[in-house]
Amino acid sequence: MGSSYSGSSKQTVKLRPVWGVQYGRFRLATSRASLVERSGGQGALPGASVELGSIDRWRFDAALRVDAGRKSKDAPELQGLPDIDPTLRLRLLAEYRLTEDARVGLNLSTDVANKRGGTLLSLDYGRGGSLAPQWRWSAGVGLQAADATYMNSYHGIPPGTTSAWPVYQPSSGLHSARAGVGVTWRFAPHWRAGAAAGVSTLLGPAADSPLTQQRVGAM
Repeated sequence: MGSSYSGSSKQTVKLRPVWGVQYGRFRLATSRASLVERSGGQGALPGASVELGSIDRWRFDAALRVDAGRKSKDAPELQGLPDIDPTLRLRLLAEYRLTEDARVGLNLSTDVANKRGGTLLSLDYGRGGSLAPQWRWSAGVGLQAADATYMNSYHGIPPGTTSAWPVYQPSSGLHSARAGVGVTWRFAPHWRAGAAAGVSTLLGPAADSPLTQQRVGAM
């Protein structure tokens, strides 16, 4: 499930394939790459990623992916607002293994093409384990913050537009909290099937935006 924009009251259901390929330390994976588990049970980062290395219980990854941005035509509530151009995002991950089945990670995602995409910082906790020889489960929670550029692009109402909403120029701060669960079935050495469900809620300046018609949504 998803919505036309973050904060929309309209939820849509779409079926999308999830895939990932790996060659050595390099991977390509879709946006639902958390279902594409590696040998240790960790979720793969979406986009083109590389394992930078590990030190004791720490591991470090980096990834590049295309962010599609947002169009004012995506929803009636966005009419009159400037489009957010597609851009290239760099994501850096530092993950600490608490136990064999539990990890905490710090994610930084930033717009490296300077298209007003801004920067997001996430703190995540996840657990996972075996249900049966070929089955694994996973669950996690996360807290996300955003800088003023991201907030203004995705949740702001700039002056001088034809939007019906009042001007709103949010500052940086907490953006959202989320929780999710998933299950994967390894039916062949290099093939898996899985499903995931999650929920998120907007916080802080994002929740206070006039564009926010519904704070809680499915992921």
